[in-house]
This record gives sequence, structure tokens and C-alpha cells, in this order.
Amino acid sequence: MTNVRLLIILLLLLNALALAAIRGGLGGAAARGEAERLAAQLAPERIRLAGDAVAQPAAGDTEAVPRTAVPATDGLPPAEEAGHAAAAADEPVAGSDPAGDSAPPPPACLAWAELGEEEAARLADRLREQGVEPVRHADSRIEAWWVRIAPARNRSTAEQHERRLRAQGIRDTFIVQEAGPSQFAISLGVFKTERRAHRLLEQLYAKGIDDAAIEPRTRTVYRIEARLPPAAVSGIESAAGGFEQHRRSCEALPSNTD
Repeated sequence: MTNVRLLIILLLLLNALALAAIRGGLGGAAARGEAERLAAQLAPERIRLAGDAVAQPAAGDTEAVPRTAVPATDGLPPAEEAGHAAAAADEPVAGSDPAGDSAPPPPACLAWAELGEEEAARLADRLREQGVEPVRHADSRIEAWWVRIAPARNRSTAEQHERRLRAQGIRDTFIVQEAGPSQFAISLGVFKTERRAHRLLEQLYAKGIDDAAIEPRTRTVYRIEARLPPAAVSGIESAAGGFEQHRRSCEALPSNTD
């Protein structure tokens, strides 16, 4: 019986010692609960993560929490992001002129050469429609050398002369029928070079035909010059039709005004 009492008393003492240890009665710090740990933190309501929405100040705070804007970096470090932003600011915008809007190029002097009379008139009309006054140049060139007998007074006289020529062995003859200064002339040959024309003339003289002569056949070509902006050239040429291959610069051509 005495042993049982001693065992009970010993258990009670052990329980008392355990309780005192739990409550700090033995000099150790008592274990703190969750509420005590949260209270011990320094201003927990001011702690927030970067990128989170700005936290509202807790009730009872008299000083507003300063808000610091956190720029979006798209995964780049702040220093690298700043470098990219500076480089982007230095790059010119596509299609812009760093030196400002440049003035349009001044009008240039252009010439369309080797034109026939009808072509020159058509191109000149098109230029005037665009408000540009053209300058026309004409150039007469020898294209061939014509051996002929001067025009007769009428067709009958020309035919009589042609019969005499054939009687003298000249078969290659032709009476010009078209109205004009050469009507009823007798053509004996057309040559590209003057030398060949003189050769035929000598043969005719040798046969006693002394009324033949050499006449150069000329063709007049035209050149149209105008000063106009380069941007207007294609529109004028396309509207007039087929003039691209005739275009030259004025400086590349000699001046010869009709």
C-alpha cells in the first residue's frame, strides 16, 4: 500500500514538472501559437509580391503605403530591358526620313528623239494636257539617192519619154503618179549610197541619156523636249504610247531647232 502511494505521488510530481516546463515556469520560453507568430512579424500587411495587385492598407493604418510601379520586363533583367528600350528609341521609324521630309527632285530636261511628224504632234499634245510646254526640233536627213528624169508636163509626155528610154535599153523605169512636185517624173533607181547612184548616172550618160539627174531623198525626224518632274514621265509616255525607247536626256543630244 505504501508503494502504491509513492508511485502516485511520483506521477503527480512528474505531471507538475511537465506542466511547468510547458508554461515556462522552468525559465524556458513558452511555445508560441500561430497568432503570436503573426503578431511578432514587422508590418505583415505591407508585404507584397512584385506584379501583384497593390494591396489595400489594413484597417486602422493612418499612413498610406507608398506604391511603386513595377515595369513589365517580359522575362528580361531590368538592365537588359533598359538597353533594349534605348536601342529602340534610337532606331528610326520605317518610312521616315531622319533628316526631315526631303524635297521632290527638280524637273529634268528630257527629249524624245527620232519621231515622225504624227508621233511628235501626239506627244506634244499630251505634254500640253499636263501643263508642260514642249519644244520641237526638226532634222532633215538624206535617206537615199534617187536617179530620175525631171517631171514632165503631163502623163502623156512622160510615157513618150519612157518609150524612148526603153528603146535605148533602159528597162528599169517607173513613172511617178502621186500628186506633188515629183508627179510624172521617171524614176530610174533609188540607192542607199551616193556612190552607186553616180555609177548608174555614168552608165546613162554613156548611152546618150543626158537629162537624168541625182536627187537626194530626205526624211524629216522630230525631237520633242520638255522639263518635267521624273514622276510624271511614265504617265505621259503610257498615255501617248510607245515613246519609252525614244527618250534621252537633253544634254546627250545636239540642239537643232526648226
